[in-house]
Amino acid sequence: MKWYVQILGNNLDLQELSKSLNSPELCISQEDQKYVLKSSNFDQLKNAVDVRKRAEEILSLLNGTAKLALGTQQPLTIDAIVEIRDDGKKATVLFLSNTVHGGSSTSTSTKTDNGKVQENHPADPIPNWIRTAQTDKNVAEIFQVIGTSVLNWINLYKVYEIIKSDVGGKDKIADNGWATKGQIDLFKQTAQPYRHGKLKNYVPPKKSMTLSEAEFLIKRILRSWLRAKSETSA
Repeated sequence: MKWYVQILGNNLDLQELSKSLNSPELCISQEDQKYVLKSSNFDQLKNAVDVRKRAEEILSLLNGTAKLALGTQQPLTIDAIVEIRDDGKKATVLFLSNTVHGGSSTSTSTKTDNGKVQENHPADPIPNWIRTAQTDKNVAEIFQVIGTSVLNWINLYKVYEIIKSDVGGKDKIADNGWATKGQIDLFKQTAQPYRHGKLKNYVPPKKSMTLSEAEFLIKRILRSWLRAKSETSA
């Protein structure tokens, strides 16, 4: 008995993900005009309830990583659980929703020195990020925050705090070249009233950081941190 999961989301986000997620452990592909999630993790499961639970765990990480890699706005959700029986027949055992939205693609291509065209897919880091999250609780927590929350000042600060604690302080982030101390201090100072409400002795910076600037900064730190973890585990 085998299973796969029909999923819904932004069509072009799914298209991008399908270019990078193609291993037995984690694969997104298009079948019969639907996008499906396949995983060897489903193979030993006996019923649709267990498949749904495991698929939700995978999508929880995938939504966070896709938001970082692709800037996705619409989370991936389960549409149906499909059982492939021993006789090859398929049985759809669960439907949850039926809406798909369009979007925009972000893949690029470059020509190498030997004249070959090399495609660059922004979702390419996702499989490695998910593998890291499966063994590193800090990485998993960050992708949980990103995937299930609006990236406001409070949640961006949560991401920063997790990374800061993981590496051993603000100075380590700066020493690694992921951001300057001035950028970090401006981010922290701007974030204070959003995190704590009205502060009696709060002195705002001369030029506060915008939310979009804060998101760009924290995502840059996050990507650098993930890259460092990948290099350490290689």
